[in-house]
Amino acid sequence: MVPLKIHAKSCPIALCLLQEWIVAAFESEEATRTMKNEWRSPAAGAILIILLTLVVYLPAIRGSFVVDDYMLIIDNPMVRPIEGIHGFSVATTGDNYYPLTWSVWWLEWRLWGKNPMGYHVANILLHAANAVLVWLILRELKIPGAWGGGWCLPCTQ
Repeated sequence: MVPLKIHAKSCPIALCLLQEWIVAAFESEEATRTMKNEWRSPAAGAILIILLTLVVYLPAIRGSFVVDDYMLIIDNPMVRPIEGIHGFSVATTGDNYYPLTWSVWWLEWRLWGKNPMGYHVANILLHAANAVLVWLILRELKIPGAWGGGWCLPCTQ
């Protein structure tokens, strides 16, 4: 097993240790033989990865805005006004031209306003979806223990 580096700010130590234990268990031959039939279904693996991601990031839901969130979302003149989406959708200049990111922030501003909980829930769900996609790609490439690479990505380097 490759040792994982633990980042205390990204993931609680106990959860990272749990991840190491689970990855080691799934990489062992015995676990692969006994669970081979159970993990053939992508739905079972996806559900497990989504649940683990939700457990790891659940404490973030009650968090507040931090550091650059105020500048990028709360005080951003392109995100707040209703016509802002047109401005950054057609603009092709500027140092920070990210139309997809700004469109998501614009939509979230309409849904959640200054309530950070909505933004955190949306980010956790996006992270869970990306974790499943990483797992499916690694699974398709037949990487051993691929499902462990899909969840709690900030815990590993």
